[in-house]
Amino acid sequence: MRSKRRAESAATVRNGLVWIGALLVIGGIVGFVALRSANEKEAARQALAEKHAALRSELLAENALTPEHAGALLQRIAATRADWRDGPDRAAIERQEDQAKALVAASAARGAVADELAAVQRDVATAKGADALRAVHDRAVALAARGTGTDAATKTEIQTAVFKASTAWFDALLAQAEVDAKEPAKALSSLTTASDLATDTLADKHLVDRGEHTAWAQRVHAATQKLDAAQKAAFGDAAIAAVAWQDVKANDADWVTNAGGGVERHAGAGELALASPASEKPHSAVVVLRHHSWHACSLSFDARLDDGRIAVFPRTETQFAEKKGDSIVLATVAAAGQIALPAGLDVHVELTVVGDRVVGEIGTTPPTKIDQKITDDVRRGSIGCVVHSGTHAVMRHLRVRPLG
Repeated sequence: MRSKRRAESAATVRNGLVWIGALLVIGGIVGFVALRSANEKEAARQALAEKHAALRSELLAENALTPEHAGALLQRIAATRADWRDGPDRAAIERQEDQAKALVAASAARGAVADELAAVQRDVATAKGADALRAVHDRAVALAARGTGTDAATKTEIQTAVFKASTAWFDALLAQAEVDAKEPAKALSSLTTASDLATDTLADKHLVDRGEHTAWAQRVHAATQKLDAAQKAAFGDAAIAAVAWQDVKANDADWVTNAGGGVERHAGAGELALASPASEKPHSAVVVLRHHSWHACSLSFDARLDDGRIAVFPRTETQFAEKKGDSIVLATVAAAGQIALPAGLDVHVELTVVGDRVVGEIGTTPPTKIDQKITDDVRRGSIGCVVHSGTHAVMRHLRVRPLG
């Protein structure tokens, strides 16, 4: 009996030891698996961190943001998007991507400008005829507007191309006018365009070369002489009379006064009132009508001069000087070079400017006939006035026959 209990006790101990051993084995296995899993996770974490670090170093490198490398950088950013999309550097990489896109776009724009510049330079040398050269000129001007983001050297090349296109077009217009000499309307159209082109080019702020400036001043003068002859041929008395009068619609904002002139101006209800107080130091002010322009025209208005002196320019842009023959000087006091008006009375004035002549009539008693030669090359503009100190004047019922 005792031996049986001893045997059962020994079996229990053995079984316990087996269970303990089994638990130790299982625990060892579980621990080994857990340790291995933790090691694998740490290795994976480290690998991911190293990958992110490598991506950060590659995608956020400052030297990658250059015109030469920006395209490749964009490709790498797109190819690795899944790797950095959920990472800590997402915002920085997206900013880098935006900057790279801007660089690529700018580089493409510069390339397009360079290609168009080369095409314009080629076409300036090969295009024939006024119409073809006008198209080349327009492209060159448009290119100058597009090329604002280019380097200084390219800008200079573009401006040179613009001036070469202008020269070629100008020459073609004069040649076309010669071809159309027997058709005055066609010749006048070509010469008017040539005159405007030369005038605008001469006023271009980029025309800084003194020799080129002189050359364009000569072109303005050459076009002016030819335009004068064409206008005189086209606008005889019958042609002028066939053009209907138009009221010149203008409000106060349409009239511009130069600074420092001390003139008070009021426009409204179809009249322009000008007042410049008398001063111990005589001065003058310039007033010009904006938003209206003509090459040849007839002007009609009623003038009332209470006192003082006013010079009227029927066609002018920015040049105002009474010494030039295109001004009509009205005053309340008779003197050489000026026409006396009765103070305080409305007097009708009618002037026609065609080519280098200003002709007309002022309704004094007896009527005053006007026939003056224009001494400068202004062939486009609108009405302007020089108002002297001590002057009070009103112009009413301003009308125009725009002839060209």
